Amino acid sequence: MKPRFFVSAAMAVLSAIASATAQEAEIFRLMDEAITATPETEIARADVDRARAVGNQLTAGPYEFELAASGGHRRVEDPLLPDMGFNEWSLDLSRTVRLPEKRRIDSTLAGVELEIAEAQRDAMHVAERLEFVTRWNDWYHWTALSETSLQLAESAQRLARFEQDKADAGSGRQIEADLLAAEARGAQLAAEDDRLRAEAARTSLLQRYPGITLPDAPPQLEITGPQLNDIMSAPLAAVTVTRPTALEAERARLQLRRKKADRLPDPTFGVGLRNEFGGDETAVVATFSIPLGGQARRSRADEATAQARIAAANQRRVLWRLEQTSADARLRLDRADRLLAGAQATFELTVSALDRLEAGYALGEIRIDNLMTVRRRVVEAARIVAEQGALRQAAYLELLVLSDQVPVTKDLPQP
Repeated sequence: MKPRFFVSAAMAVLSAIASATAQEAEIFRLMDEAITATPETEIARADVDRARAVGNQLTAGPYEFELAASGGHRRVEDPLLPDMGFNEWSLDLSRTVRLPEKRRIDSTLAGVELEIAEAQRDAMHVAERLEFVTRWNDWYHWTALSETSLQLAESAQRLARFEQDKADAGSGRQIEADLLAAEARGAQLAAEDDRLRAEAARTSLLQRYPGITLPDAPPQLEITGPQLNDIMSAPLAAVTVTRPTALEAERARLQLRRKKADRLPDPTFGVGLRNEFGGDETAVVATFSIPLGGQARRSRADEATAQARIAAANQRRVLWRLEQTSADARLRLDRADRLLAGAQATFELTVSALDRLEAGYALGEIRIDNLMTVRRRVVEAARIVAEQGALRQAAYLELLVLSDQVPVTKDLPQP
């Protein structure tokens, strides 16, 4: 009786899927390690420093003392007094005074500017986690298919060699050995294609995050029923993702108030010293000036009104996209979980049928074409199990990020 190479390999695939151990912590550690070293993180940190400097500028404002000095020599054109002339000079000190309402708005804007940069840093961290998860899931997807294809290809090759030995010994038919060899060759090509795709996905991950050290193969998560229920009902991290746009909307409203306040120009006060006619006349003068409002100030206020409307609409758009992304991930997780359960049941039934067919084939009761047809069904079922498992894990990790349930790695610097 022929050894059950293919059935044994198929059951090994299912056993490997069922005995996976949870390794979420390792994935999250690699994720935070990779994100910390990205240029985006450095840009976000530098932007916080920039915002702090901008806030200091807003608080101080462009209001500085201005010193103006002038001097000259006045000559009297009189033939009777040919050497008559006087030295004259003046000295003025002035400063524009910011109105109290503008000062309060600028102080509030300075704080909002820093909050926006910090919120954008946190939102960037979420976006980078999603980017990492996307590339990681792609790597895991093709690795899972590669491992499945490799096991089935190796079993097909062993069975083809076994049939060829039977044909050489005269106890088997060469046509059947050739058919099995061709099928084994096709399985090897499929396994090689999956392997190359897995390598390409791993390379893409390393190119995006060159500083991390990846394991030889991505770990598979053991996702239990309670975990699925928890993540499906977990609230979104809407505050983290939408806070930058909410603060930008607040900044736009403050800028609108500031532009409206600018319709009343800031006054300039000054004091000056005058020395004329060679010191015969001196004076201390006080000055006051204020710009007259014009169309430009009204236009800037209109522009700020439009910017406030844009910021409010952008805030709603970001929240809508987050809800849409989360809903899509939940649907994919539920669909993959249901299909995985059905695929595993189908896989087991197909393997059981193949086991009986192989026994019948060994007795000469089943034709080779019937056997090969069922074996192809086993291959299809095994790939469906691997693919749906990968899709379920991908949606699960994505929802962990969207709901901000990724644990913080304590030994890594936080953004």
